[in-house]
Amino acid sequence: MGASKFHKSTPEQQVVRLNPVTGDTEENKAFFQATPGGSIELQVVKPGLFELGKEYYVDFTPADA
Repeated sequence: MGASKFHKSTPEQQVVRLNPVTGDTEENKAFFQATPGGSIELQVVKPGLFELGKEYYVDFTPADA
């Protein structure tokens, strides 16, 4: 997913929206075939945690009960 938008809510907090990437690599093209849309929005307090325009892997692993 690519970090596509930053906006600050407070000096200590940033809202980051991640969207599926769509091209340039065979991996991105294959991912897009299964996940053509959507977004994940996070509120983060660590400056520089995400870099605008950079791509990140997102992994959903079930948590043990």
